[in-house]
Amino acid sequence: MYNRNEEKQSSAVFSPVDKVVGVLVLSDVLITGSFGLIAPLFAIFISQDIVGASLEVIAIFTAIYLLTKSLFQLVTTELIQKIKGEKDEFYFDFIGAFAASMVYLVFPLINAVPELYVAAFILGISAALTYPSWSALFNHHIKDTKVWGMYYTVLDCVLALTAIIGAMIATALGFDYLFLIIGSLGVVGSFILLIIKKDVFGTATKNTTKRLSKTLKGDMIEERILSVASKKPIKKTTKTSSRATSKKSTKKILVKKAKSTRQANG
Repeated sequence: MYNRNEEKQSSAVFSPVDKVVGVLVLSDVLITGSFGLIAPLFAIFISQDIVGASLEVIAIFTAIYLLTKSLFQLVTTELIQKIKGEKDEFYFDFIGAFAASMVYLVFPLINAVPELYVAAFILGISAALTYPSWSALFNHHIKDTKVWGMYYTVLDCVLALTAIIGAMIATALGFDYLFLIIGSLGVVGSFILLIIKKDVFGTATKNTTKRLSKTLKGDMIEERILSVASKKPIKKTTKTSSRATSKKSTKKILVKKAKSTRQANG
């Protein structure tokens, strides 16, 4: 049977995506795709161009990067949860991507092992800023979770292509030109994020105004309920007090009449 609801859902997923989502995907494809140019060849670069490098140096470089990323990632996620709005996610993503791109531009100048470890530490911090913030922005603006699958499919295809292209560039031109291309693409990808700056900040202000309007409506309703509840018992007490006073006055009149009749009879 033909189901229109299924057609609407599928068309919503594959229709032109939100501007923020599209720019986030484009930026990440440029940045992560450019890093994919060197990823399969990075160990070869370290062993050939870094003085005193060995397999242990490559392992320590990887350990510093992963440990720094994992530890500072917790700090980033905690800040994202505490700070309201999406400004913090945007700035974390932009700063992290730009910092990583600058490190790759400086890589041809690195010759010693300690400098390599410093680069691994900076790359770990930049990744800790970028990954949680980018994921938070992306998750806030997607309309269907299927977009995640589409994103990973596109990114994996790009990484497969860049692995081949990176090997070809390194063979033909050398690692220095390869790092220059990687850093340039990363800078372009980070500055592309500025396109959605107004959109991200605008959604933050809209969300705050909606929350304020909801709280104001809730406060007005509570005030009305309290005013009505406070008026009702007052009316009851006045009624009961008037009845009590009327009863007392009638009793006094009856007592006076009884006394007057007794005096008259006596």
